Amino acid sequence: MAYEEVLFPVVFTGKKKYFGTKHEDAVNFSLEDPFIRGIDTVKQGKSQLFKTIGDRIMNEVRDINNEHSLHKIVEDVLRDAIINTEQWNFEQFIETDAWKPDVNNISVQRFIGRMRGKYDSKIPIPGERFSYVVTHPDTTFDLHGRKLKLTKGEKMEFADVAKELGKELDLYHYFEKTIIGLCARFIMYDKKYEPEPSSRIMRIEDPDEKYKQIDDYAQNKAKSWLEGFVKENIIVNGVTSKMMESRGIVYKRAYRKAVKRAQEILYRKIGSSYEIFHGKWLSYEIFMASNPVEILWERFMKCARKLTKDKNLSVDDEMKEKICSDFAQYSNELVKCIGDYNLFFQKLVYHMRYKEHVSIPEKIGPVSSIRKNEIIADLPTLPHISGIEALDGISNLWYFHLEGVTESEPEALK
Repeated sequence: MAYEEVLFPVVFTGKKKYFGTKHEDAVNFSLEDPFIRGIDTVKQGKSQLFKTIGDRIMNEVRDINNEHSLHKIVEDVLRDAIINTEQWNFEQFIETDAWKPDVNNISVQRFIGRMRGKYDSKIPIPGERFSYVVTHPDTTFDLHGRKLKLTKGEKMEFADVAKELGKELDLYHYFEKTIIGLCARFIMYDKKYEPEPSSRIMRIEDPDEKYKQIDDYAQNKAKSWLEGFVKENIIVNGVTSKMMESRGIVYKRAYRKAVKRAQEILYRKIGSSYEIFHGKWLSYEIFMASNPVEILWERFMKCARKLTKDKNLSVDDEMKEKICSDFAQYSNELVKCIGDYNLFFQKLVYHMRYKEHVSIPEKIGPVSSIRKNEIIADLPTLPHISGIEALDGISNLWYFHLEGVTESEPEALK
């Protein structure tokens, strides 16, 4: 007799996707060794965490003493997994994958590319599987306060390397990106995830196509609900998902405060040349780029078009070459000056963030929740500004060439 005929309790989660307790030679309500079809709790490459959560859900719903709905069980199991993190160890987060140079597995290809020259001896031979974990990024926001959107391939690390270095695991990835897909399959039966009766999907006449689209729709709706559920419950280093959202807003404010304070400090030291560091059109970050002259040219033309109110303004190749050549002669002279200033300004931004954490810990988390190298309690001191002549030279060139291109009076350019 087929297992499908002797499963009790049994749960159907989709077409050819079900699980239950099998009764073979005798009645059996043991929770061990369930019959599973089409539900990938044991899927090559997935972590033990993935399998454990899937097993817990299926065991609880099959328990003959269970009085809860499958939806409630998923909520309880997932909440416990997220909140009680001490129950998990490092090994339970390890995943595996195979490196195949000819296969466009973007995450793996990006990861292997990062490892070249760093861990060459650990790079697997083509086709060989390797173990990895997804780690929490060292930096979540850039200096401007914009949240970084790192890909999985940029956060992957060889498992043994991550463990040796004590890398922090990215719990958001594990619960939001991998576990949600499994849990969505369990809860999508709920009517709140179904399309509205008036939906286009419900008017499809082909039964197979209609079922497929209803299934896809319900699963996506269930995933969306679970994403919100995870965000409500997940806490990393004392920081909730809502706090992280607030940090983005507050860190942008901290950056603006740092710029304003830096402008005041620089003006007292070098006068109007401060605009090269934090001006309307110029920024010290330009000179840290690999192509500063190209960026200077783009900013220069944007400024000129703004002043002339002519968005089609252009100059001939000879003039462009002359302007770029003039800018290029000062770039190398500013390397040390810009490098020193960059370190100062980073500390200034971190100092402004520190003050925000002290002021509103309930909104963005306490000081203890930020990385040690970003805790700058005291206002940093501006280093000696070298290359004053180069700064003056670029400033003078900027206005000189603007005057020539726009035919404006010098005072009108400032």
